[in-house]
Amino acid sequence: MAGQANGRNCWAAILGDCGGPLTREHVISDCLFDGLSVTVQGFNWCKGQAVNVGTGGFASKILCEKHNNDLSNLDIAAKLARDSIQEAHRIGAERIAAGLSKNWPRRVIKVNQTIFAQWCLKTLSNFSQVQAGSWSPNSALVEIIFGKRKFPANTGLAIYAKVDSKIKIENSFEIVPIMHSTNGNIDAVVIKFSGFTFLASWFVQLDQLTQNMIGYDRSSFIASGARPMQIKFNGNVSLEFRR
Repeated sequence: MAGQANGRNCWAAILGDCGGPLTREHVISDCLFDGLSVTVQGFNWCKGQAVNVGTGGFASKILCEKHNNDLSNLDIAAKLARDSIQEAHRIGAERIAAGLSKNWPRRVIKVNQTIFAQWCLKTLSNFSQVQAGSWSPNSALVEIIFGKRKFPANTGLAIYAKVDSKIKIENSFEIVPIMHSTNGNIDAVVIKFSGFTFLASWFVQLDQLTQNMIGYDRSSFIASGARPMQIKFNGNVSLEFRR
């Protein structure tokens, strides 16, 4: 059977269109490595502790060749998001260094929030499969990741950003699944990436999730909606996450 080897399946096999053998998928997109520090916690294979993992060799046979190739656009989108965050920060810093008194023209750098949310959920699914027999994404989640189903209303991407907080752009990555309080399923994922904290959900509404997240100020979440999510940097620079 295509997409199956050594008793393990392609996690997207539920789509019914696997092709080719299982391939080694980088659990976190290899285009983001560059010395990236990765911290993982909350999955069955690392419960009770935060685990630092090396990225270069952190790959596993979890997707068939077809589905691995089908998701390459999400890896590109993640790199574009990282580069956009760094670019907004760089331009703002350069403008401030040149003098606050200047009337700088507004600069808007855009990120596709839907594709970035899909990448967050793809990365969640990858990490969940590191250990055989762990939680697996259901058909609704897989269809959303592959663009075969739209995000339900009031789900998708949110950004945790406190007003007037200083953002430190770091080459680090942290992922934490948000578990359901009773049934053990994963409802969403928190990803800390390039100095920002993102929340991605495909099932539970974002406002409901943020009510129960310990350690986070609910008022500091910017949820996806009809209007772009906007982060303002110094120097009249804005980063916009648009649908």
